[in-house]
Amino acid sequence: MKGMDVQQLLREAEKMQKQIASQQAELDEMTVEGSVGGGAVRVTANGNGKILRVHIQKEAFDSNDMTLVEDMVLSAIHLAVEKADQVSGEHMKKVTGGVLPFKSVKR
Repeated sequence: MKGMDVQQLLREAEKMQKQIASQQAELDEMTVEGSVGGGAVRVTANGNGKILRVHIQKEAFDSNDMTLVEDMVLSAIHLAVEKADQVSGEHMKKVTGGVLPFKSVKR
């Protein structure tokens, strides 16, 4: 039985590492949005899960009910990060062929 070519294995690992870095850079440029309350609260994140913007439509809320606003912001953040996880996972699957387990979003 022929032994493994360690040099070839290292070249493949280096190639995959470069592809992963390229995908992560691409994900930094993508955006996803989590929206709740019919758009009353929108959170935009990049494909790596970094929150970029929070938009709150003040007309949609009673100024005395900040708990509702806080809950909706939190929900929108969770949705945006979940979408970023999905997008990131799909991109990384292209590189790894689904062989390596990835926690999609780096935090």
